[in-house]
Amino acid sequence: MSEKTHIEPGSTLWLPDFLLDEICPPPKPRPEDWLIALPPDDKGPTERRWMITDAEDERSDARVVKIGDTVAFCLHRSWGVHEIEIQRDGTFTAPIEIPAEANCFCESGDNDSFMDTIDGFARQYAEVEWSLGVAEFPLTIAVHIYQWSDPVEANLNLDEVGSPCFVFGPPCVLPAEFSDLLGDLTP
Repeated sequence: MSEKTHIEPGSTLWLPDFLLDEICPPPKPRPEDWLIALPPDDKGPTERRWMITDAEDERSDARVVKIGDTVAFCLHRSWGVHEIEIQRDGTFTAPIEIPAEANCFCESGDNDSFMDTIDGFARQYAEVEWSLGVAEFPLTIAVHIYQWSDPVEANLNLDEVGSPCFVFGPPCVLPAEFSDLLGDLTP
């Protein structure tokens, strides 16, 4: 997503779980957007393979995947940055209804202020500011409101036109006694 792409607030984006860290690449609109096709391996039968990595960061972890592999992804949604007004007692008012799915709140540009509820964020912020001698309440704070899910597993398959696609849910495993009925389906 190095090119400027408009993402609607609350849109679902995806990040491979192994790339999720305090500093991580921007999530992408589809899990398949993380795939980078690799050239065929000259050591045997041609098997399509892809690499999953943050192509813009050479220090990034990378994984090579093939059809049938399972990759865990985390869903991400952002509702943007909004100014909230925090009272001395930690109560707050916000210009939007806080989405129930939101589980990440921090002052814009300050990930160290992270809390997993908006109530906890406002209370903690008020306590810290009061202890530092900030006497001017209410405080108006720009808060980033977003969501990260727990990892969700997806299986790499091919769609009806032969393009790689991730399918969420349990893998489809064919019992060995039926494999000869299908012939060689190696993509």
